[in-house]
Amino acid sequence: MISPIGGLSALITTLSSVLCRNAIVRVCGVLAGLVMAAQGAWAADSDNVILNARDAFGERVGVETAGIYTEAQVRGFSLANTGAYRIEGAYFVRDYTLPDSVLSGVSVKAGVNAARLVYPSPSGVVEYRLRSSKPGDRSFTATVSHRELNQTVVETAFSFAREDGKFGVAGGTFYTTPVLYPNEVNYKIHNVGLVPQWRLNDHVRVRGLASVEISHYRGEIGFLSAVAALPPKLSYHNFNPLWAILERQTINTGVLMDAQWGDGWSLSATTFYADHRRSPADFSLTTIRPNRTGDVSFNRTNDQHSKSISSESVLGYRFATGPVTNTLTAAVRNRRSRTLVVTLAPIRLGLIDLTKDYEDNSFGFSPEPLYPVPPGGTQSNVDHLTGSLGYTGQFGSRLELRGGLHRSRYKKTSPRR
Repeated sequence: MISPIGGLSALITTLSSVLCRNAIVRVCGVLAGLVMAAQGAWAADSDNVILNARDAFGERVGVETAGIYTEAQVRGFSLANTGAYRIEGAYFVRDYTLPDSVLSGVSVKAGVNAARLVYPSPSGVVEYRLRSSKPGDRSFTATVSHRELNQTVVETAFSFAREDGKFGVAGGTFYTTPVLYPNEVNYKIHNVGLVPQWRLNDHVRVRGLASVEISHYRGEIGFLSAVAALPPKLSYHNFNPLWAILERQTINTGVLMDAQWGDGWSLSATTFYADHRRSPADFSLTTIRPNRTGDVSFNRTNDQHSKSISSESVLGYRFATGPVTNTLTAAVRNRRSRTLVVTLAPIRLGLIDLTKDYEDNSFGFSPEPLYPVPPGGTQSNVDHLTGSLGYTGQFGSRLELRGGLHRSRYKKTSPRR
């Protein structure tokens, strides 16, 4: 099968042979090289998303996806509420999705594959796989692609490691030009991520994770019918004022350590910190009336800040009794999440004519008002501690028995501010 990027690569190669002269040769060579790198990345992603899929529930590598579930919803459950996220098999709490600059892929596990995890979840589990570097790696790839909605994306990926593999680092960057969605929301996103690793010896490995992501777009929008009937079709959808904005900043950091020693002993310990902030976060609600006018109200969330610290320690011991391989595990998992939301009182912007063409997108709204001092905010604190004991008995490749005991203490408070 010929990939779309493969066809583009052939076209640019042909143009290069005709047009490139002297100094232009270098420019065309770089352009052709970028497209061929994109072709290789496209082919690798196409292969990986199929090879990594152990079932039909869900698999993603970059923009290539397969399966019936996504990272946000499995079997009708919102995983943001159940907290069923794993990274390299370790429990962690995320406040926003991890960027692809630190990931090699994502798997959605449900049914048997989810039950075989050390810490299973009946609603399914989303497992993230980190990028990695191999001994002697010296690679850097830059990809420029033009995607749907007239969006240009510039991605880089790199991997460097010593010849002995003791130290290494992998990561990438992601940059998009502003993209205009069908609802006239203009959106852009940038992120950068690093995954360093350090092998102390043949039995101990330490890995890190650090990523920063920033996005910006012109607020969120909503519609409401003033009567019990479907509203008329609108020629324009984003009735946000020009000064509406939504800015988001996300930080993810973490450390993973795994070690093996003695005859069958193993230990894994992880700690993650996630910080997600939307400030400001503007939202406009347009109430559509039968006479094709809209009553627009403006809502500003001055600050929406959530941060979480999660950790896990798992001690395991593996031993054999005849044809059976036995594994005993003891684990402690902890989570501390803090969320603060500071919302201002709604502001009525007034009536607009939904049939009128507002070429300047001003809709006749007044300039940005002076906002009142927020009276306070809503805070939510979650503390979650879980202790686990588990057993796995594996009879060759024919039978596997698993059992576990989990004891959790969950506490949620909403102190006044």
